[in-house]
Amino acid sequence: MTLTGGEGERQESTLREAREVMEVPKVSVVLCTYNGERYLGEQLGSILGQTTLPAEVIVYDDCSSDGTIRLAEGLAEETAVPVRILSGSENLGAGRAFSVALAAASGDLIVLADQDDRWQADRLEQLVRAASALPAMRPRLFVSSLVLTNEAGDSLRARHPGLERALECRDLSWRDLAFGNLIPGCAMAFDRSLLERLLPVPGEAVLHDWWIALCASCLGEIHFLDGGTIYYRVHGNNNQGVPGWRRTLAEVFSTGPREIAIRNFVAAFRQLEALKARMDELGESETSEALACLCELPLLTPWQRFRRLRDLRIARRSRLHTMISYAASMAMPAQRRGSLRSGSGD
Repeated sequence: MTLTGGEGERQESTLREAREVMEVPKVSVVLCTYNGERYLGEQLGSILGQTTLPAEVIVYDDCSSDGTIRLAEGLAEETAVPVRILSGSENLGAGRAFSVALAAASGDLIVLADQDDRWQADRLEQLVRAASALPAMRPRLFVSSLVLTNEAGDSLRARHPGLERALECRDLSWRDLAFGNLIPGCAMAFDRSLLERLLPVPGEAVLHDWWIALCASCLGEIHFLDGGTIYYRVHGNNNQGVPGWRRTLAEVFSTGPREIAIRNFVAAFRQLEALKARMDELGESETSEALACLCELPLLTPWQRFRRLRDLRIARRSRLHTMISYAASMAMPAQRRGSLRSGSGD
């Protein structure tokens, strides 16, 4: 049968609209809480008041001792959006808690949230638009920009240092993320194909967001979105991200800068060993081979380690941070192959 005139145009329009509807991803928002009663109401309110609503909200509570769960349950009863509240019998910490929560998400687009931030009303609308417009040839990580605020929610004349460096680079590789994360989890959204490859998050992962960023840089694409769609609250109890300067100084004075640098380097190294193992599992031979060169560091002399990092173009967010990592690699005790993962040395 041949369609003519307005009838054909109307059917073509209907088919086009149907294709657009089919391409809209189902959104899962994943949020972890721990004694977050003070700010959680504002954050959940901003999520449940989006111009484009999520298909589900996953809340994993990590053994809060305040009224966090009661608050979340009360808000869940007031919305038509399905809100699943999960909890465990022991405190897991942010990284492991997010790993459990991510495994419960069923959406096509996974959006992470922190308990103490606030979203711009059209954040999900912008993310859905970007995910629908960009081709999904490879796993994709979408990164929103942040507006830093104080405890009262007033904007600060400051920027997230890691994210600013990431925005400058744009074309991030695992080499830029090997020994320092640049992308905070609260700014992340990613498609299901990346989720299926990064799970389970290994025990060696330093932080869930660092692991996600590394996997995205190895397996897919990282897209940066314009516009401050998250109001990132800076306060004395931030678990990760931009900590208070008093906490940082206290750790330096109590432990010592050299010991901290070596400890952080070793933790990052273990994470890279786990990343190589994951790339082997997924058949990513080219990336695995490059990571293998890095995983040989404990077998090398201090100056050989320095040259290896330089030759692999390992860099961090500043020249100072890069040199700290290089110096920590040289100070790290020599170990047998794989001994860092087992915790034993020569």
